[in-house]
Amino acid sequence: MAKRILIITRDFLPYANSLGSVLRMLKLGDFLADRGYEVHILAAEGEPISTFGYEATLQRFTLHYAPDRFQRYSTRFWIAQQSAGQGSHPAAKQSVTRWVKTRLLAYTYRVIIPDGGLLSGRNLANAAQDIAERFHIRNVIVSSPPHSTQAIGYILKKRMGRRINYIFDYRDSWNTLGIFAAKNPITRWVSKRMENSALRMADHITYQSAPVLTKLNNMFFNVSSKATLVMNGFDEKMTRGRPTIRPETKTISIGYFGAISDIPSSYRNPTTFFEAVEASKLPIKIIFFGDINLRGDWGRRLGEKIEVHANVSHDEALRRMSEMDLLMLLHTQEQGSDEVIPGKLFEYMLAERPILVLGPDGMEAKRITTVEGIGYTADASNKDEITATLLAIYSDWRENRLPEVDAKKLCNYSRQRQYMRLLTNVLEVETDPQNTHSSNKEPCNSF
Repeated sequence: MAKRILIITRDFLPYANSLGSVLRMLKLGDFLADRGYEVHILAAEGEPISTFGYEATLQRFTLHYAPDRFQRYSTRFWIAQQSAGQGSHPAAKQSVTRWVKTRLLAYTYRVIIPDGGLLSGRNLANAAQDIAERFHIRNVIVSSPPHSTQAIGYILKKRMGRRINYIFDYRDSWNTLGIFAAKNPITRWVSKRMENSALRMADHITYQSAPVLTKLNNMFFNVSSKATLVMNGFDEKMTRGRPTIRPETKTISIGYFGAISDIPSSYRNPTTFFEAVEASKLPIKIIFFGDINLRGDWGRRLGEKIEVHANVSHDEALRRMSEMDLLMLLHTQEQGSDEVIPGKLFEYMLAERPILVLGPDGMEAKRITTVEGIGYTADASNKDEITATLLAIYSDWRENRLPEVDAKKLCNYSRQRQYMRLLTNVLEVETDPQNTHSSNKEPCNSF
């Protein structure tokens, strides 16, 4: 049996506005290509945004993009927001008609269960079936969110039956996570039925965080026999020759990488953290990289304590991370937070800088940080606790006793180590005597 695989993910480069949303499948594809797989990737086509420095990696795959109205308008809307008042991108120039269409589609996307991508599910399923049959592909990984993407796997499995090995991959959970769970009882019931149907149809399930399995078993049925934990992680290949720069200053620098917003509905709302920074009166500089949406008057209140930068390439982001005294993760939504492990946690491990995790009690990223002794944690909703934690951090920083973070000692969290579980437990291929793996543990030999 040829070593071919089809990865279906609605958002993919260059039609995704966030590297974090595509990194799990991008790195998986690279990992499999390293091991002799012919990797096909099917995604929705929109307006090009960025490759985030991954042009060479994309050339290792056979890429298939299906025209998609929602993806086209959502990417166009994102570009327009980023380019507001600049007109620096062709897609940013919108007629009144296009402006109205974009917002109507955005509204439609929000009201459809589980999301508007469902409307193009059958088209993507047709494209997936064509690819699977044309290239004789058995292993098909469908990664979500958006969780409507699992409709493609469901349709494909129903059509092709035993000819494919349908792997349902959770990059983030669906109905067990507050971010994506429907709020209305009726829509929640419909959404849960859809997830249940996809889970029953799947041959295998991969999930990103240990608490997910218990929650799936409790909410639906016992999926343990076909479920495998495959966490996100850091890429060992990106550790080579990377310097750790720690300039001496009188101000402690806290870096934050990724999206953040102070609108009330945001699950990454820094308001309480900012209040703690303001109250502490410590010499702190918070340096943001990514999609930063701060509508309050924090720029005036905190002044030079805040520095904001746009998205940068992955290599550049890792370099900037290594220059910080501390790196911060933030999650402010209570519901489902026990399973939350932002992918940036592993990037921060790779940068070998101490980590500050702000989130609800019981959050999995807080547990990992505490168990591994690589940083500090506090309740994201508790101003006093955050203030006390900042004071402790500042004291440790002045005394040069911040926690040491050594990626070599954390190699169980590497993507390579995690993805080995797919080869041994999930993917169906004939044994290759030239390339066998007797263990799901690979040494961190790239360090």
